[in-house]
Amino acid sequence: MSNRTDKREQFSSTTSSKSRWLALSIGAAIAIALIAYVVLAGPASSASSTPKVTAQNGIVRIPLAQIGPTASFFEYQTEKNTNVRFFVMKSSDGVYRAAADACEVCYRDKQGYQQQGDDMVCRKCGQHFASKDVNEVTGGCNPSAIHRTIQGDSLLIAAADLEAHSGLF
Repeated sequence: MSNRTDKREQFSSTTSSKSRWLALSIGAAIAIALIAYVVLAGPASSASSTPKVTAQNGIVRIPLAQIGPTASFFEYQTEKNTNVRFFVMKSSDGVYRAAADACEVCYRDKQGYQQQGDDMVCRKCGQHFASKDVNEVTGGCNPSAIHRTIQGDSLLIAAADLEAHSGLF
């Protein structure tokens, strides 16, 4: 009888051990899938929550009251259905600025910029660009400048200027 009881205990412990390993394996697979989703979908998911702007009579208007020292990101859909992401901000020297959320070097990775203090930082290469240099220093990994004007209480950007940046997206 003891032989039979020993066999049951052995079978029971093997089965529960297999069940534990299966549960751990499934849990690990789910964790890896979630991490991969967050890493790979991170920038795209933040872009999808970016406010969309439209042009009226070929001009995008952003109220100056909405623009402060923290960069505000927007998305404009071109006539060819390309989403051009850009940001506007009032830099540390008091100037209203606008730039594509991409640069001529790292644009293929579609990661754009994030703000750290007074700097815009390329998410791909980590280079820092002072807010007062946006629209002033161009080329390379600098934020790609977008021509803008101020009229009354609005910052104006021509749709054509946004269309011109569509190649970065």
